[in-house]
Amino acid sequence: MRQNGCSRRYRRWTKLTIVCHTKTHLIAAAMVDKGPSTDCHNLPEAVEQALDNMPIDTLLADCGYDSELNHRLCRDRFGIGSPVIAVNPRNLKYGSMTGHFRRMMKSRFPKKKYRQRWQVESIFSRFKRRLGYAMRARTDGSRRTECFLRVLTYNLMVVLLTFKKSFLWTFSTEQIFI
Repeated sequence: MRQNGCSRRYRRWTKLTIVCHTKTHLIAAAMVDKGPSTDCHNLPEAVEQALDNMPIDTLLADCGYDSELNHRLCRDRFGIGSPVIAVNPRNLKYGSMTGHFRRMMKSRFPKKKYRQRWQVESIFSRFKRRLGYAMRARTDGSRRTECFLRVLTYNLMVVLLTFKKSFLWTFSTEQIFI
């Protein structure tokens, strides 16, 4: 990309946004986008996709998804009782927070609930360890397809591992008589 007669390299990458279940570590929704960009606009579509797969009573999101619109959508449109979206204190004029739900989240932030956000970082870590961190595809469409196939593969791995553990546990607790 050329700017003012100078050339510099401008990199774009593939971004994966997921909504996951904290107890089972299954991915309920996935969205693929190109970066660099903000995460804020991905939340409504990702939550809507996740609600098709499972009910959500508590939503934990980092400060990249903080906006008054996202707070309001989670409560009013999606019916999520307690969305916990960390407040991003950006561009505050004279220390005032704009928006009713953002002010409420800043004053009564549930730290104990928010401490479960490490679960999604654990999922991304396992995702990259098991399936690789580098993309093989070259075009945007094929990268998108590869991301979705990796999400499907990850979910299958979690389900099979859970099934295997429960099967072995059941088999080991049974009494066998000869």
